[in-house]
Amino acid sequence: MLVRAAERAASLAADEEAQHAYERAIELSDDRAVQAYLHEHAGLMAWIGARQDEADAHFEQSIALFDTAGETHARARVEARQAQIMWDTGRLEEGLERMDRSYQALSQEEPDADLAVLAAQLGRFLYFAGRSELALERIESALELAEGLALPETFSMALTSKGIIYVAHGRTLEGIALLRYALDVALENDKPTAALRAYYNLADSLSQVDRYEEAEACVLDGLAFARRVGNRYQELLFLGQTYPLFALGKWDEVRAFTSSFPEDFRSFRQGFGTVASIVVTVAVHQGRLDESQDLVTRLDEFANSDDAQERAAFATGASHLLLAQGDPAGALRVAQIALDTGEEMGFAQEYWKEPFVTALEAALVLDDEARANELLGVIDSLPPGRRTQFFHAHTLRFRARLAARAGETDADRLFKGASGLFRALAMPFYLAVTQLEHAEWLMAQGRREEADPLVTEARETFEQLDAAPWLERLDGVTEKRAEILA
Repeated sequence: MLVRAAERAASLAADEEAQHAYERAIELSDDRAVQAYLHEHAGLMAWIGARQDEADAHFEQSIALFDTAGETHARARVEARQAQIMWDTGRLEEGLERMDRSYQALSQEEPDADLAVLAAQLGRFLYFAGRSELALERIESALELAEGLALPETFSMALTSKGIIYVAHGRTLEGIALLRYALDVALENDKPTAALRAYYNLADSLSQVDRYEEAEACVLDGLAFARRVGNRYQELLFLGQTYPLFALGKWDEVRAFTSSFPEDFRSFRQGFGTVASIVVTVAVHQGRLDESQDLVTRLDEFANSDDAQERAAFATGASHLLLAQGDPAGALRVAQIALDTGEEMGFAQEYWKEPFVTALEAALVLDDEARANELLGVIDSLPPGRRTQFFHAHTLRFRARLAARAGETDADRLFKGASGLFRALAMPFYLAVTQLEHAEWLMAQGRREEADPLVTEARETFEQLDAAPWLERLDGVTEKRAEILA
């Protein structure tokens, strides 16, 4: 009776009011199992409202009470929920250890919905810890249980995790198909949390295959859905999906999206991955190095995170900053930290793409052409289906620069090829950078009339992006032109 009353009150309230309804019910109950259930649901409401500390405290109480009541399966279910909080607060390994102990115990008993939830969550976080093979084993178990027991939410969640892993391992088309189906299952069965997770990861996967306009649309759909169902945590996650905006040249929107993040990143670590990577990168390209340094310093514990994504995201922004500060050797070293995640986390993630470009830039600043060719060779060694247009465009761009260094006329063709691809991808920043580099080479060849339209278009783009350092470099081309005319 008490549980039903609390659930009825919660269903009519916003997340914070719903949390309080469960908390009031806890005070009225003497039954430990009932209290445990109520603590679990109060924790869920706190998580939805992005109140991580409160959620963590309720989940701990729930686990302790279920343990005392001998409810091992319910305890495992709550540990699976609490793992999200542990991930958010930088305790991924602790969460994995606790879930694995429960999984080993429960797998010896009759399988049920709680075991399915635990297997799905365990598989999800094993992947982010860099253990994809074991992650897939747990996810397959979850899918089998969820389908057999008719658990659409767990089925959708596990399918989303499987799709993410497939995309990371080069089975991109199959992975995206799984993510689309996971979204369909969640929407058809009115499971908003599962739907939001599928939206989020579908947007991320579309970015990985360079479909930035589709990815942006998916982000906006997911953001609107999160606001409609009142899930503040997921709303913040979508506001952190900024790579499509960066790629499309919507840099003001990158800053606007992340401006509502909480001050303390430890209460919302997942969203701050984009701050460490994309927000820092935008600030560097706009010449705001002090701001970039402040962000890198503030987030420096990401460098040693148990989460491979966090380590790579931090390395993405930090390497950009080091290069801009005149430390190409440091930039190359830090970028390599992100590149080392490629085999497990995928080569098309934004925190592999951007450090790849930074590493190539740093190698050329160091006159280390051997290292540059080695990096380009990594892309050459990928199967054709994993070499996205982003990589094809950048390999043409950097091979053009290497050809220019060697005095080869093939540089002209390579620059033009890179520009064409960046234009097709709707990536204005990298198009403008390629046009600038092409113009510099043309001016060195005395072909100023061919350079002029490139300079004009690149200037317009850099002005729109407020990319001050790039405008200064472009001014050098204009001054060179004036010298030639004089």
